[in-house]
Amino acid sequence: MPNSSHPSSNTLANDGNISINRNVFILLLVLVGFLLGGSIGFFLGQYNAIQQFEKVPVIAVAEPSPVQPQAAIVEETSPSEIVPTDIPYRQEISVDDDPYLGPEDAPITIVEFSDYQCSYCARFHEQTLQALMEKYPTEVRFVYRDFPLGGHPEAQKAAEASECADDQGKFWEMQDLLFKNQVLLSVEQYKIFAIELGLDTDTFNTCLDSGKYEDEVVADLMDGINYGISGTPAFFVNGITLMGALPIEQFEAVIEQELNQ
Repeated sequence: MPNSSHPSSNTLANDGNISINRNVFILLLVLVGFLLGGSIGFFLGQYNAIQQFEKVPVIAVAEPSPVQPQAAIVEETSPSEIVPTDIPYRQEISVDDDPYLGPEDAPITIVEFSDYQCSYCARFHEQTLQALMEKYPTEVRFVYRDFPLGGHPEAQKAAEASECADDQGKFWEMQDLLFKNQVLLSVEQYKIFAIELGLDTDTFNTCLDSGKYEDEVVADLMDGINYGISGTPAFFVNGITLMGALPIEQFEAVIEQELNQ
């Protein structure tokens, strides 16, 4: 008689199959859970990283503090670049035959080397030059010379355009338009400016297209390099070196020093 207290071999096999299937199922659940958890963790990490990146504050470059003439700051080429200290404190600076404001025999001569695509140069002309000339109408002669930087493709031709306008007595008016419209600078635009200023456009266009003042502008540039200039704007107040978009107070300090000698 069969012993009913022991399971049959079929039952053992079935029990074994059920037990194996359950283990596999559990193992699959564990793997799926692991994969889901890793994926969720990865995306949460990426989200947090993005959030942290978006919260990084934008750090503005501070305006340069006033500096001594011997170690002035080159503004346009690099706001933090220090001009080599071998530039003399005072040197003889030629005014050439370039345009100027103020009386020719003024006791103070300021010579600027500038670039029409230089934003710091535009700032000086918009914010400082007029105030300076109003304060010292008889004491200061201000001379403008060109220093077109190599990284500014329109600076050379813009300088030539101002010289062509000077032939018709409109140098400073052309200069105002060039500095106020730096994003528009092009040969076509200079010709439009000539129309706005009421110039003889045939004469102006011939002057500009022929490169009449190309050598003149290059000569200014070479003079500036010989004086130790490496960026714009650069100033010489009675030969004393000042560089950068400096506040009017720094110009006043040197002017008063020269007047009181």
